[in-house]
This record gives sequence, C-alpha cells and structure tokens, in this order.
Amino acid sequence: MAEAKGDGPRRIKKLDEAVVNRIAAGEIIQRPANALKEMIENSLDAGAKSISVVVKDGGLKVLQIQDDGCGISLDDFGIVCERFTTSKLEKFEDLQSIATYGFRGEALASISHVAHVFITSRTASSPCAYKAKYSDGVMVPVSKGQPPEPRPSAGNKGTQILVEDLFYNVTTRRKALNSASEEFARVYEVVSRYAIHNAGVAFSLKKHGEITAAVRTVTGASKLDNIRSVFGSKVANELIEIACEDDSLKFKMKGLASNANYSQKKGVFILFINQRLVNSGSIKRAIDHVYTTYLPKGMHSFIYLSLELAPRNIDVNVHPTKMQVHFLNEDTIIDRIQAALSEKLTGGNQSRTYLTQTLLPGASVAQQQQGSSKISSSRETSNSKDDVGVKRKSSGGDGKQKLYDHELVRTDSRAQTMDAFVKRKPSGDAASINNDNIVAPINVNAKESSKDDKQEDSEDDWDPIRQRPKKKKKISDDDPKEITINETIHNDDTMNANTDEPSTDNADNSHRSVMVWPPSNTLLTSVLELRSSIKANEHTGLRHLFRDHIFVGWVDKTKALIQHRTKLYITRTQELLKILGYQLAIRGFSQFSTITLDPPASIKELVSIGLKRNAARWNPNNWAVDEIVQQVSEKLVSNGPMLEEYFAIHINENAEICKLPLLLSDCCPALNGLPEFVLGLTYHVNWEEEKECFETIASQIGEFYKVLEPIDTGENSQSSASEEEKTGDDRYNWMTEHRIYPALRGMFQPPMELSTATCIVQIADLHHLYKVFERC
Repeated sequence: MAEAKGDGPRRIKKLDEAVVNRIAAGEIIQRPANALKEMIENSLDAGAKSISVVVKDGGLKVLQIQDDGCGISLDDFGIVCERFTTSKLEKFEDLQSIATYGFRGEALASISHVAHVFITSRTASSPCAYKAKYSDGVMVPVSKGQPPEPRPSAGNKGTQILVEDLFYNVTTRRKALNSASEEFARVYEVVSRYAIHNAGVAFSLKKHGEITAAVRTVTGASKLDNIRSVFGSKVANELIEIACEDDSLKFKMKGLASNANYSQKKGVFILFINQRLVNSGSIKRAIDHVYTTYLPKGMHSFIYLSLELAPRNIDVNVHPTKMQVHFLNEDTIIDRIQAALSEKLTGGNQSRTYLTQTLLPGASVAQQQQGSSKISSSRETSNSKDDVGVKRKSSGGDGKQKLYDHELVRTDSRAQTMDAFVKRKPSGDAASINNDNIVAPINVNAKESSKDDKQEDSEDDWDPIRQRPKKKKKISDDDPKEITINETIHNDDTMNANTDEPSTDNADNSHRSVMVWPPSNTLLTSVLELRSSIKANEHTGLRHLFRDHIFVGWVDKTKALIQHRTKLYITRTQELLKILGYQLAIRGFSQFSTITLDPPASIKELVSIGLKRNAARWNPNNWAVDEIVQQVSEKLVSNGPMLEEYFAIHINENAEICKLPLLLSDCCPALNGLPEFVLGLTYHVNWEEEKECFETIASQIGEFYKVLEPIDTGENSQSSASEEEKTGDDRYNWMTEHRIYPALRGMFQPPMELSTATCIVQIADLHHLYKVFERC
C-alpha cells in the first residue's frame, strides 16, 4: 500500500532504468572482491588455463583480470555488458542441470554501472584483438571523438577486463568500505581459494607496480602444492585427505583437513559445491563440533572441502552474489561429512605416523658431519637447531644452550626400562615353534671344543666368539671356537629348545654397548667389490640412527622399540637381521667361528622335509622327490670344500651338514629353517660366476639367520635358581637386548632401500607429544 501524504496517496511510478540497474549493482557488487569473484568465474567458464590479476588500492582504483580463455566474439561486444545476457542459459529449466559458474548475465552489467570498464578480447579465429569501453551497461567511445564501437588492438588469445574507479558514482558505498589493505586481503582470499580448488589453472595476483606476486600457482601443481604455496608448509604438512561418497544421496566429497596437531586462533574454511565457492554455516558448525574433541578451546582448524551434488538437487539461485546455495538432504549429507572427518581424526595423525622414511635424520645429519671439521663447536653455540627443528637460544653469557623439556633426551637406560611396566605370560619352554612338518629339539651342552694349537694373545687380538677385543694380559685360544649342539630332525609337530640364559656381562650398559667385528683379510677381488658396494649403498642418516640409538624394549620376537634423540621407533628385528646376516657373511668371509651339529644333519632328510612342507615353492614341476634329493645332495657335496673354506658350512662325504657359521655370539639360527636353507643353497645360488656365487650364498645365509635363538656357551654356569626359571621369552629378550641390537649398533650398514621400507617406523616424537600434553 502506498503511503498517504497530504490529501491523497502517493502515486506509484516506475523507476528509471538507470536507478534500477544501479540498485541491482549495489546488491551484486558489494566490494572489489565480489567483482573479482564474478570475473574469475567468467574466465573459468571460458576454459582459461592461466588467470592473472592486478589490483591498485585494494581494487578500488584498478582491478584488472586477464585470462587465456576462448575470448569474446566481435559480434557479442555490443551486448556483453547488458543485463541478463549470457551464453550459459536459455530457459529456466536449464537451472536444474547448470554446470557453469555464471547463469544470470548480471556480473559485467552490474560492474559497468558502478565503474569504468574496458574489455580487450581476442578469439582463436580472430586476426587481432578488439577493445571497447562500457558505462551503465552500454558501449561508449574509448576516446573522445571516436564512435562507440570496438576498435582493433594488440592482444593475446583470451580476455582482459580492466575496471577503474569502482563505486565512483556511489560515494556512500565507497566511503563505507575498509582501507585499501583490508580490501586487498579480501581480494587475496578470493584468488587463493580459487587457485587451491582449480589445480589445473595457473593463478597470479600482484599489486600494481610491484614485481613479486602475492599469489602464484602453476598449472601442474596439485591442490596440496597450492595450499603449501598459499598457506605455507606448516599447514600443508599437517593435512590429511578425507573423502566420502553416497550413491543414494548422489553426492561425493573430497577434501583436505588438518590433523589434531594443527590449530590456530583463526581457522580457515574453504568450501566448494559443484565447483562454486560458497559459504555454509551449517557445514562449518558441524566440522567445528568434530574438532572440539581434538583441539584446545578457542582454537580452530584448516578445512578444504569439495562437494559434488546432482545438479537437480541443488538450488544456486538463492543469493545475489551466489555465495549461498540450498540442496536436498542437507542434514544427512552433513552427517556423512562429520563421520568421514571423525574417522580420519580418530585413526591418527600424519605427523605421528611414520608413513615414509624421508623424515629420518639423513641430510641434516650428513650436513652436520660434513661441516664439523670446519666448525666443530657449532653445535654448542647459541641460535642453533636440534633435530626436531626447535631454535634454541643462549641462556646467558656463559655460552651454554638452554634446553627445554621437550628437547631433553634420556641417555641413562638404568634409570628406567619398559620391562618394568610389562607383565608377560610364561611361554613354557625356552622356544616353542609350531610347524606342520618339522621339529628340531636342540639340547645345548654348554661346552666348547678347543684346538691344540694356542698362541699368546696380543693387545689387538679379537675374540670371535664373544665378538669383542680380548682383555690384556690374558692367554686364550686365538683360533675360532666351536659350539657343539646336539640336534635331531624329526617329522613331528612341535619343536622344543631348552637353553640356559646367556651371560649378562655389562648388562647395565647394554643399551649403549657396541659389538664390532673387524672384516676378515682377503685378497679376492669379488669379495672386496661386494664390501665396497655395501659401503657405497649405505644410508648415512640410518647409519647414524642405529649407531646412536638406545634400546627401549622388545615388543615380540619380530619387533622391538629403539630411541634416537627425541624420537621413538619400532623396528622389525628379523628383517634387519636378514640384511645384517648378509653383510656379516661378506664381512667375515673365510674367517668364521662355527656351530657343530652333533649328530650331523642329513641333507637328504632335510630336503624331504622341505619338499613336504612347501612343495609348491621348491617342486613346482612335480618332479620325483628322490631325484630332487639326489640332485641337492650331489650339488652341495661337490661344492662342500668351497662352502667350508669360505663360509664355514662343513658338509661331509655322506651328505651331512656338520658345521654352520656363528655370526653372533650366543645366538644360533633356528634349525626349523635348515631345510629351506639347504634348498635355497641349491636353487637360489649362482654357482657359475664367482661374485654372484658369493653374493647369493651370503643372501641365503642372511635369510637363514634372520630367526635366531639364544644359546649358552658355558659362561653362565653360575646362574641363580631364579634365573634358571626364566621363560623362553626372557631369554629371547636378553638376546635381543644384549646381542642383536649391539651388533646393529656396531656393524650394521643400512642400505638405501631401507629408507623406503617398513623395517623402521617412527611412532612418537617428544616434541609433538608435548603439544598433546599441553592440550590436556
């Protein structure tokens, strides 16, 4: 109803078209960032692969965008800035399947009503570009005295739109806007978000007159690369991928979300629905609710989400700036998004799970080692960095560094061990291994067979049994010793090995003890080349990790925990022993101590057991068992002298294995693997070439020795009654702690391929754990 005034009501009049257009322009173009958003979407609809933006005074004075899209046809220059002119929509029903950003045809028209607009465009078929100027939705002369029509101009394929003096005719709106710096921040936000989402398009944003771009992305970059470019590595390194899909709701969701280690007072929420940048308060509140469980109060996360919905289920025409949309099944879809995000956050955080080995102390440690000769005291000066990347400053004039709590490293293992907190169930016998086709009861007699020839021990002599230098002023055997083991091979179902616990000499220092075995003297070129290849393939960072590690405890017979500085790692012991066994076989070439099997093990029986256990592996052609047994026996007997001389594997003329090499003191390979060892020596060894022969034999030794069992050499005969009652797990724990990991510390040369394997995985970092404790 019209308002009454005076004697009668006011007359209703139709507004002038210029007034209508200016009012509509004020709703659509609220600030420079809104105008830029509309023009970026037009460029993307045109198929642009490169978009450059230049602004001056936050976009109020100059706002220019240039793309390499399809361009504007010369025939369309006359209506390009008229309202409701578009190439993306013909009838209202097309909104149900709209797949472009724009559809109303109001963006350029609205901009032209509140600013001076210059458009320069060229299509692929056009010989040159054309330039035109627009004001209030119509074309005007570019220069005074010229006709209002496009004129030829130089230009590349694509379109350049120059907007000058935005809101020059709406002084109230211009005064209400924030400062130029704040408007530029909003422009930066729009460009950066479209750059992140459109990974296949190169974006750049610069201030007018400046050389350096505020935002720059390249065409081949991924979304994560663009996030790293815009927000930095601190954000990108803490992101995890999330995704969910529901065919019944006809929606897909992909995105990147920060884990529980990342939190900021001001969060970042980027949402694209059907490729359109929008805001959704309900989705944002739902995501914030998930993070309340993981983040401190008042802290927020980083979220990038891309939702794809069926076009018929979404209404994009509900907001003048198209920043809001409505879609069907909104509550259900939000619940799916919440569940997917919660599942990822509950599953763990990327920075706490060692997915790859690239973060092992490799390059940083190597660089420190290389520079140590020049500045040996650099690690103890102020303003240095430790391995967790925390910058430490000098606490005073004494030059000493101030160590924070999260940088402290436990170095005295006697203060506390993990075993005090673990109560293990007794396992019965010392070692019980269940198999279908083999059993090898082992009775260790705890006796050593000595040889007649003895020499005086010198200061540099080495004890190969104990694998350590002999003490001064002590006369002992200089020849390799033999450990006699009574073993019998049966075809039953269980294997029991009764042993006494080995000696615990220097047990207090075992976490830091080092076992070293000097390489044997050999002149064979092939062996020297194999040793050189092991050295050349050594991973420096992993070498420092094993050399300086502290043994924390064993998890089971295949895994153990070690500490290096402020990081905790879980290791696969058997996989490491496989590599170490190969290296020790090459290292101790022709100079091994031996383990004597009493009585000897028949090769024929071993082959029969091995074939029965895994015929598919060793006999894929279904040959006669007797033929394979005979073939293996002849092969090993004929090469027996070489095996005995170089690898201490003694095979007598009756095709029996009498001795095996002793790689680690107090450790014997599990004889359950002896049948596979015999078959592997036959079929997996290249007996033709010398170098390949030694290499493949050493590989089979490593495979055999990756499963070890503790034995007693007779030095622990004075064990107390309580020690004699210890379980097999206790003995294995002792062997792992006092023999295996000291050997890894002193003799292991980790190969390069170990850096990408899962033999060693970081499971905790003191620096990150302190962040968790601070939230509690």
